[in-house]
Amino acid sequence: MKRNFNEIYQEIYINGVKELTMLKRNHNVSILVFFALFILTIIIFISQKRFTPILMVSIVTAIVSLVILMREQYNYKKGFKELVIKRLVYLYNPKFVYIPSSGVTRNEYIESFFDSHFDRFYTEDLIKGAINDEYSFKIAQVKTQVEEVETDSNGNSEIETHTLFSGLFGIVEIKDSMIMKMDITSNNILNKYHKSRIEVDSSEFEKKYDMFSTDKVRTMEIFTSDIIEEFNKFEEETGYVMQIKVVPNRLYFRISCGESFEAPMIKDALSYDYLYKNFRMIDFPIDIITKMINNALETRR
Repeated sequence: MKRNFNEIYQEIYINGVKELTMLKRNHNVSILVFFALFILTIIIFISQKRFTPILMVSIVTAIVSLVILMREQYNYKKGFKELVIKRLVYLYNPKFVYIPSSGVTRNEYIESFFDSHFDRFYTEDLIKGAINDEYSFKIAQVKTQVEEVETDSNGNSEIETHTLFSGLFGIVEIKDSMIMKMDITSNNILNKYHKSRIEVDSSEFEKKYDMFSTDKVRTMEIFTSDIIEEFNKFEEETGYVMQIKVVPNRLYFRISCGESFEAPMIKDALSYDYLYKNFRMIDFPIDIITKMINNALETRR
Protein backbone atom coordinates (compact mmCIF):
# COMPACT_ATOMS: atom_id res chain seq x y z
CA MET A 1 0.00 0.00 0.00
CA LYS A 2 1.07 3.56 -0.66
CA ARG A 3 2.30 5.64 2.26
CA ASN A 4 1.55 9.16 3.44
CA PHE A 5 3.70 11.78 1.69
CA ASN A 6 4.83 13.39 4.95
CA GLU A 7 6.36 10.09 6.06
CA ILE A 8 8.02 9.60 2.67
CA TYR A 9 9.38 13.14 2.67
CA GLN A 10 10.96 12.77 6.10
CA GLU A 11 12.76 9.55 5.10
CA ILE A 12 14.05 11.00 1.83
CA TYR A 13 15.21 14.22 3.47
CA ILE A 14 16.98 12.56 6.37
CA ASN A 15 18.74 9.93 4.25
CA GLY A 16 19.49 11.95 1.11
CA VAL A 17 20.22 15.51 2.18
CA LYS A 18 23.96 15.16 2.88
CA GLU A 19 24.99 13.46 -0.37
CA LEU A 20 22.66 15.46 -2.59
CA THR A 21 23.78 18.74 -0.99
CA MET A 22 27.39 17.86 -1.81
CA LEU A 23 26.51 17.08 -5.44
CA LYS A 24 24.59 20.38 -5.75
CA ARG A 25 27.47 22.30 -4.16
CA ASN A 26 30.00 20.78 -6.56
CA HIS A 27 27.72 21.68 -9.45
CA ASN A 28 27.32 25.28 -8.27
CA VAL A 29 31.07 25.71 -7.70
CA SER A 30 31.81 24.40 -11.20
CA ILE A 31 29.36 26.96 -12.65
CA LEU A 32 31.09 29.81 -10.83
CA VAL A 33 34.56 28.63 -11.88
CA PHE A 34 33.55 28.29 -15.53
CA PHE A 35 31.96 31.74 -15.76
CA ALA A 36 34.88 33.34 -13.93
CA LEU A 37 37.35 31.79 -16.40
CA PHE A 38 35.11 32.62 -19.35
CA ILE A 39 34.92 36.29 -18.34
CA LEU A 40 38.68 36.35 -17.67
CA THR A 41 39.32 34.95 -21.17
CA ILE A 42 37.17 37.71 -22.73
CA ILE A 43 38.99 40.39 -20.72
CA ILE A 44 42.40 39.07 -21.80
CA PHE A 45 41.29 38.88 -25.46
CA ILE A 46 39.93 42.46 -25.41
CA SER A 47 43.01 43.86 -23.67
CA GLN A 48 45.59 42.09 -25.85
CA LYS A 49 43.63 42.01 -29.13
CA ARG A 50 45.69 39.07 -30.38
CA PHE A 51 46.43 35.47 -29.53
CA THR A 52 49.15 35.20 -26.91
CA PRO A 53 50.37 32.30 -24.75
CA ILE A 54 48.44 33.59 -21.74
CA LEU A 55 45.27 33.85 -23.83
CA MET A 56 45.73 30.29 -25.09
CA VAL A 57 46.20 29.05 -21.52
CA SER A 58 43.06 30.93 -20.48
CA ILE A 59 41.02 29.41 -23.34
CA VAL A 60 42.19 25.87 -22.57
CA THR A 61 41.47 26.35 -18.86
CA ALA A 62 37.96 27.63 -19.64
CA ILE A 63 37.31 24.60 -21.88
CA VAL A 64 38.50 22.24 -19.15
CA SER A 65 36.25 23.97 -16.63
CA LEU A 66 33.32 23.57 -19.03
CA VAL A 67 33.98 19.83 -19.25
CA ILE A 68 34.09 19.65 -15.45
CA LEU A 69 30.83 21.63 -15.27
CA MET A 70 29.11 19.18 -17.63
CA ARG A 71 30.38 16.25 -15.57
CA GLU A 72 29.19 17.77 -12.28
CA GLN A 73 25.81 18.60 -13.81
CA TYR A 74 25.46 14.99 -14.97
CA ASN A 75 26.45 13.70 -11.51
CA TYR A 76 23.92 16.00 -9.83
CA LYS A 77 21.06 15.00 -12.15
CA LYS A 78 21.89 11.32 -11.83
CA GLY A 79 22.27 11.63 -8.06
CA PHE A 80 18.86 13.28 -7.75
CA LYS A 81 17.18 10.40 -9.58
CA GLU A 82 19.04 7.76 -7.58
CA LEU A 83 18.81 9.40 -4.15
CA VAL A 84 15.39 11.04 -4.42
CA ILE A 85 13.14 9.74 -7.20
CA LYS A 86 14.10 6.09 -6.88
CA ARG A 87 13.62 6.37 -3.12
CA LEU A 88 10.31 8.17 -3.61
CA VAL A 89 8.97 5.39 -5.84
CA TYR A 90 10.18 2.66 -3.48
CA LEU A 91 8.70 4.31 -0.40
CA TYR A 92 5.42 4.88 -2.24
CA ASN A 93 5.22 1.17 -3.00
CA PRO A 94 8.19 -1.21 -2.48
CA LYS A 95 6.89 -3.42 -5.31
CA PHE A 96 7.18 -0.62 -7.87
CA VAL A 97 10.39 -0.35 -9.93
CA TYR A 98 11.99 2.86 -11.22
CA ILE A 99 14.48 2.76 -14.12
CA PRO A 100 15.60 6.30 -15.06
CA SER A 101 17.35 5.30 -18.29
CA SER A 102 14.42 3.27 -19.66
CA GLY A 103 10.93 4.15 -20.90
CA VAL A 104 7.99 2.97 -22.96
CA THR A 105 8.40 1.96 -26.60
CA ARG A 106 7.47 4.08 -29.58
CA ASN A 107 4.87 1.49 -30.62
CA GLU A 108 3.28 1.47 -27.16
CA TYR A 109 2.76 5.22 -27.43
CA ILE A 110 1.50 5.03 -31.03
CA GLU A 111 -1.10 2.41 -30.03
CA SER A 112 -2.71 4.92 -27.65
CA PHE A 113 -3.63 7.22 -30.59
CA PHE A 114 -2.95 10.29 -28.48
CA ASP A 115 -0.78 11.70 -31.30
CA SER A 116 -1.62 10.72 -34.88
CA HIS A 117 1.81 11.58 -36.29
CA PHE A 118 5.21 12.60 -34.98
CA ASP A 119 8.80 12.50 -36.24
CA ARG A 120 10.80 12.34 -33.02
CA PHE A 121 10.14 10.29 -29.91
CA TYR A 122 12.00 10.46 -26.58
CA THR A 123 11.32 8.54 -23.39
CA GLU A 124 12.91 7.92 -19.98
CA ASP A 125 12.09 7.59 -16.27
CA LEU A 126 10.17 4.30 -16.43
CA ILE A 127 8.06 3.33 -13.42
CA LYS A 128 6.43 -0.08 -13.54
CA GLY A 129 4.47 -2.29 -11.19
CA ALA A 130 0.98 -3.62 -10.64
CA ILE A 131 -2.20 -2.04 -9.31
CA ASN A 132 -3.78 -4.22 -6.60
CA ASP A 133 -0.91 -6.65 -7.30
CA GLU A 134 -2.78 -7.74 -10.45
CA TYR A 135 -3.10 -5.06 -13.14
CA SER A 136 0.35 -4.29 -14.55
CA PHE A 137 1.22 -0.73 -15.53
CA LYS A 138 4.00 1.42 -16.96
CA ILE A 139 4.53 5.15 -16.52
CA ALA A 140 7.29 7.07 -18.31
CA GLN A 141 8.37 10.50 -19.39
CA VAL A 142 7.59 10.98 -23.10
CA LYS A 143 8.25 13.77 -25.59
CA THR A 144 6.99 13.76 -29.18
CA GLN A 145 8.00 16.28 -31.84
CA VAL A 146 7.18 17.04 -35.46
CA GLU A 147 9.51 18.49 -38.08
CA GLU A 148 8.13 21.10 -40.46
CA VAL A 149 9.82 22.89 -43.36
CA GLU A 150 9.56 26.66 -42.87
CA THR A 151 10.22 29.00 -45.81
CA ASP A 152 10.93 32.70 -45.27
CA SER A 153 10.10 35.60 -47.61
CA ASN A 154 13.41 35.16 -49.45
CA GLY A 155 12.63 31.55 -50.31
CA ASN A 156 15.12 30.12 -47.81
CA SER A 157 13.93 26.90 -46.16
CA GLU A 158 14.85 25.30 -42.87
CA ILE A 159 13.46 22.53 -40.72
CA GLU A 160 11.67 23.68 -37.57
CA THR A 161 10.97 21.28 -34.71
CA HIS A 162 7.74 21.63 -32.72
CA THR A 163 6.85 19.72 -29.57
CA LEU A 164 3.49 17.98 -29.69
CA PHE A 165 3.55 16.46 -26.22
CA SER A 166 5.88 16.56 -23.25
CA GLY A 167 4.88 14.88 -20.01
CA LEU A 168 3.97 11.57 -18.41
CA PHE A 169 2.40 8.73 -20.34
CA GLY A 170 1.06 5.49 -18.88
CA ILE A 171 -0.42 2.13 -19.81
CA VAL A 172 -2.49 -0.15 -17.56
CA GLU A 173 -3.47 -3.69 -18.53
CA ILE A 174 -7.06 -3.77 -17.25
CA LYS A 175 -8.03 -7.21 -18.64
CA ASP A 176 -11.25 -8.59 -20.12
CA SER A 177 -12.85 -5.24 -21.01
CA MET A 178 -14.25 -4.67 -17.51
CA ILE A 179 -14.12 -0.91 -18.20
CA MET A 180 -15.96 0.07 -21.37
CA LYS A 181 -14.47 2.25 -24.09
CA MET A 182 -14.09 5.73 -22.67
CA ASP A 183 -12.31 9.01 -23.45
CA ILE A 184 -11.53 11.80 -21.01
CA THR A 185 -9.77 14.71 -22.67
CA SER A 186 -9.21 18.45 -22.38
CA ASN A 187 -12.28 20.62 -22.79
CA ASN A 188 -13.06 21.76 -26.32
CA ILE A 189 -16.13 23.79 -27.21
CA LEU A 190 -16.43 21.84 -30.48
CA ASN A 191 -17.24 18.71 -28.44
CA LYS A 192 -20.20 20.23 -26.61
CA TYR A 193 -22.88 18.59 -28.76
CA HIS A 194 -21.08 15.34 -29.59
CA LYS A 195 -23.61 12.49 -29.24
CA SER A 196 -21.37 10.36 -26.99
CA ARG A 197 -20.31 13.22 -24.71
CA ILE A 198 -21.35 12.79 -21.06
CA GLU A 199 -22.04 15.83 -18.93
CA VAL A 200 -21.23 15.39 -15.25
CA ASP A 201 -22.54 17.20 -12.19
CA SER A 202 -19.43 19.31 -11.62
CA SER A 203 -18.94 22.74 -13.19
CA GLU A 204 -15.21 22.64 -12.33
CA PHE A 205 -14.76 19.37 -14.18
CA GLU A 206 -16.82 20.54 -17.16
CA LYS A 207 -14.61 23.63 -17.53
CA LYS A 208 -11.49 21.51 -17.94
CA TYR A 209 -12.62 18.18 -19.38
CA ASP A 210 -14.82 16.46 -21.93
CA MET A 211 -15.84 12.84 -21.28
CA PHE A 212 -17.11 10.45 -23.95
CA SER A 213 -18.67 7.01 -23.73
CA THR A 214 -21.44 5.05 -25.41
CA ASP A 215 -22.79 3.78 -22.07
CA LYS A 216 -23.55 6.66 -19.71
CA VAL A 217 -24.98 4.56 -16.88
CA ARG A 218 -22.03 2.17 -16.76
CA THR A 219 -19.56 5.05 -17.10
CA MET A 220 -20.97 6.87 -14.09
CA GLU A 221 -20.88 3.66 -12.04
CA ILE A 222 -17.13 3.60 -12.63
CA PHE A 223 -16.31 7.30 -12.87
CA THR A 224 -17.93 8.35 -9.59
CA SER A 225 -18.22 11.76 -7.92
CA ASP A 226 -15.19 11.19 -5.68
CA ILE A 227 -13.03 10.52 -8.75
CA ILE A 228 -14.37 13.68 -10.39
CA GLU A 229 -13.41 15.65 -7.28
CA GLU A 230 -9.91 14.13 -7.36
CA PHE A 231 -9.54 15.36 -10.95
CA ASN A 232 -10.61 18.82 -9.86
CA LYS A 233 -8.23 18.81 -6.90
CA PHE A 234 -5.28 17.70 -9.01
CA GLU A 235 -5.90 20.43 -11.59
CA GLU A 236 -6.25 22.99 -8.81
CA GLU A 237 -2.97 21.91 -7.19
CA THR A 238 -0.84 21.53 -10.32
CA GLY A 239 -2.61 23.25 -13.22
CA TYR A 240 -2.44 19.99 -15.20
CA VAL A 241 -5.18 17.79 -16.63
CA MET A 242 -5.00 14.04 -17.24
CA GLN A 243 -6.30 12.48 -20.44
CA ILE A 244 -7.57 8.90 -20.37
CA LYS A 245 -8.37 6.50 -23.21
CA VAL A 246 -9.90 3.11 -22.49
CA VAL A 247 -9.90 0.41 -25.17
CA PRO A 248 -10.52 -3.34 -24.77
CA ASN A 249 -8.16 -4.71 -22.11
CA ARG A 250 -6.05 -1.56 -21.84
CA LEU A 251 -6.19 1.93 -20.34
CA TYR A 252 -3.90 4.73 -21.54
CA PHE A 253 -3.33 8.06 -19.81
CA ARG A 254 -1.09 11.07 -20.12
CA ILE A 255 -0.43 14.33 -18.29
CA SER A 256 1.01 17.25 -20.27
CA CYS A 257 3.28 18.44 -17.45
CA GLY A 258 6.64 18.88 -19.20
CA GLU A 259 9.63 17.25 -17.55
CA SER A 260 9.09 15.46 -14.25
CA PHE A 261 11.57 13.72 -11.93
CA GLU A 262 14.39 16.10 -12.94
CA ALA A 263 16.83 17.80 -10.59
CA PRO A 264 16.06 21.54 -10.29
CA MET A 265 18.98 23.77 -11.24
CA ILE A 266 17.94 26.70 -9.04
CA LYS A 267 15.33 25.51 -6.53
CA ASP A 268 16.11 23.32 -3.54
CA ALA A 269 15.93 19.73 -4.78
CA LEU A 270 14.71 18.56 -1.38
CA SER A 271 12.10 21.24 -0.80
CA TYR A 272 8.75 19.92 0.41
CA ASP A 273 6.76 21.54 -2.41
CA TYR A 274 9.04 20.26 -5.18
CA LEU A 275 9.03 16.69 -3.91
CA TYR A 276 5.28 16.79 -3.32
CA LYS A 277 4.76 17.82 -6.96
CA ASN A 278 6.80 14.80 -8.11
CA PHE A 279 4.91 12.59 -5.66
CA ARG A 280 1.58 13.71 -7.11
CA MET A 281 2.72 12.80 -10.63
CA ILE A 282 2.92 9.21 -9.38
CA ASP A 283 0.12 9.18 -6.83
CA PHE A 284 -2.64 10.85 -8.83
CA PRO A 285 -2.84 8.51 -11.85
CA ILE A 286 -2.27 5.40 -9.72
CA ASP A 287 -4.94 6.46 -7.23
CA ILE A 288 -7.50 7.40 -9.88
CA ILE A 289 -7.04 4.24 -11.93
CA THR A 290 -7.11 2.06 -8.79
CA LYS A 291 -10.47 3.58 -7.88
CA MET A 292 -11.79 3.08 -11.42
CA ILE A 293 -10.75 -0.58 -11.41
CA ASN A 294 -12.26 -1.16 -7.96
CA ASN A 295 -15.52 0.50 -9.00
CA ALA A 296 -15.63 -1.61 -12.16
CA LEU A 297 -15.15 -4.81 -10.16
CA GLU A 298 -17.70 -3.87 -7.51
CA THR A 299 -20.41 -2.96 -10.03
CA ARG A 300 -19.69 -5.70 -12.57
CA ARG A 301 -22.90 -7.28 -13.80
